[in-house]
Amino acid sequence: MNNTWRAMTLATAAATGALACGDSTSGPAWSGTAASVSLEWTINGTAASTSTCRAVGGDFVALWVAPADPGCSPGAESCGEALESWLWDCSAGTAQTGLDFRAGSVWLAWTLVSTDGAVREATRWQEAALTSGNRGFRFDFTPTPVGSPNAAIVSTWTLAGAAADAASCTAAGAETVRLVTRITGATVETPVDFPCQDGSASTGNNYRATQRYDLRWELRDASGTTLAPYPATGWQTAQMVEGDNPFTPDFPAAPPP
Repeated sequence: MNNTWRAMTLATAAATGALACGDSTSGPAWSGTAASVSLEWTINGTAASTSTCRAVGGDFVALWVAPADPGCSPGAESCGEALESWLWDCSAGTAQTGLDFRAGSVWLAWTLVSTDGAVREATRWQEAALTSGNRGFRFDFTPTPVGSPNAAIVSTWTLAGAAADAASCTAAGAETVRLVTRITGATVETPVDFPCQDGSASTGNNYRATQRYDLRWELRDASGTTLAPYPATGWQTAQMVEGDNPFTPDFPAAPPP
């Protein structure tokens, strides 16, 4: 077996002999030359890439199989079997085995692993009835990000296209600009307020690159009443990149009644 497979993926399973090789006449019950399986994956709903995989600490995707439901966590010691060739770079976003299976029932699980062998996330074991040819699957890995937040939202707002300053904000009856954010698909909202007259502001690195966020800005008066939202309805969705992420919300400049 390749030392890279042992060291860079599921070291405990390899050390206990869980990895196995076989052909149509010997080896594990699933082994054969009639069928293959493939997987297409995304990372938190986004196409797999070097950056999206690195953000969640995932370096490789590995396939595990068993002739029946093993009742254990995929990637755990002695939980399932694998071939050395069933290891793919996370950033590829797709994988396909060779014709390594017999036709018939087999249980499959896929794991997203780091270079040190830690399982970042695993699918549930699922039974697949394989026939000659390929059987394809899709999965969205959703592990939590690793490392510190590394992205900032930089807002530069205008009033009817004109730069915001003390005079224009006073004329509009505006005191603050509120930025409301949430992770796309989540319900928890995080607000932060800035003086309207500043015209621009940065959140600092409180967000994570590759993560998608919903954004909304609100022009608010001294009592906290929203005079105008941006966008006018709904949210603006954006995927953060490392460093500054600029946005330019524009509010109506008409003073409130």
